[in-house]
Amino acid sequence: YFFSGDYETAAAAFDQSLTLKPDNEFLKPWRYTALVRAGQEGLARSSYAGLAGEPVEEQSWFDALTLHLMGQLTEEQLIGRVESRDARLKDAQICEAYYFIGVTKLNSDPEEAAAYFRRALRSQATQLSAYQAAQLAVEQGSPNR
Repeated sequence: YFFSGDYETAAAAFDQSLTLKPDNEFLKPWRYTALVRAGQEGLARSSYAGLAGEPVEEQSWFDALTLHLMGQLTEEQLIGRVESRDARLKDAQICEAYYFIGVTKLNSDPEEAAAYFRRALRSQATQLSAYQAAQLAVEQGSPNR
């Protein structure tokens, strides 16, 4: 649903998934983005408002991505949280970081957003939803991806 642009249904599907597996961390930035794109920014912000108050050492990578989407972490701060000891994990997190940075740039600077999507595609993380979303955004040139 997310990739087809049906963000309201995507958000509902993410919610349903979270009822089945509440600790599904990786859905946080996707659900936040779907809610915002579905016109429910207030719900998105209230759903994740508590993340900013958590100590950094207790925040997951997915918390960091969501905080960036919320404007609580700069690009530099987000990139600074990328795992540096495990090359495969680092590559995956770089892909996700660049994709979600691109998402934050869509409204203000679509060309810069596209540049970040292309940077995400330089990763080897082809199995990631972020890689696939970046690829779709670049192929379609769509500001809604």
